[in-house]
Amino acid sequence: MFRFNFHELLSFQNLGSFVGLKKGYDESQIKAFYCNAQRQDGVSFECAFKNVRVSLNPEKWDSLVQLDCNGVDIEVKDTFANYNKIDFVKSVSKTGFGELSFSNFSPRQLKCADRLLHWVIVKIIMSKQHNYGRIDGYDLSIMWLFKNKIKVNSPLFFSNRMISYKKDSRKKLPYPSFISCLLRSDCVTSVDTLLTIPSEVSGLDAKVVQKMHYVKDSKGNWFYDDNVV
Repeated sequence: MFRFNFHELLSFQNLGSFVGLKKGYDESQIKAFYCNAQRQDGVSFECAFKNVRVSLNPEKWDSLVQLDCNGVDIEVKDTFANYNKIDFVKSVSKTGFGELSFSNFSPRQLKCADRLLHWVIVKIIMSKQHNYGRIDGYDLSIMWLFKNKIKVNSPLFFSNRMISYKKDSRKKLPYPSFISCLLRSDCVTSVDTLLTIPSEVSGLDAKVVQKMHYVKDSKGNWFYDDNVV
């Protein structure tokens, strides 16, 4: 009997609350957070708004989306010591590896439940922004962890993704619903989106900030202006 067990795999990772977030968000606040957020350690950030200082730490990860910092680090090579790519592809593909090649392996070649799991991983967890029609090695490795019920340090994974996307002005900023929940928990309002001068260590220079629709006034403060091209 066929079972859709991808939701059980997400539950094992305690990702139900994070994946289910459907909060609306203020785009200017999300941009303001990413502009000024400074990483304190692996999963902790500090961000200064005009009237509020926002903190993201292990306690906030737990209270907002019930995620803890236990589990493996995906960036550590030893995490995948028992991972065999060919064997795993055989196990998740509809036809087996004989008719496949890694260069054109696509979601439509996955078994139904695995295709759903892959969609959740790339669209929500990884916040992948292109090449949805092709499964790459990174996608497969994360699927392998999930299907083998190897607990992932999700806050660390999300924090690393946030930093990598923050440094690339060509990418959309990820996880806006989660960031919105964080800002609301610290009572950030629309009037708080006035920024101090962006930190030099924030990973965003002035040109990038301007591309994010921020302009600096005569006092050196940054404002969000949707009319900026």
